Amino acid sequence: MKLTGTVFLVFRYTNMSTAIRKSFGCLQTSV
Repeated sequence: MKLTGTVFLVFRYTNMSTAIRKSFGCLQTSV
């Protein structure tokens, strides 16, 4: 149960990091 929670957290963190990267990419192209 604890392991699943950790994997979920890592997955969420990676997903957020990817979204932030995409946002920065859009910002750079718009500037």
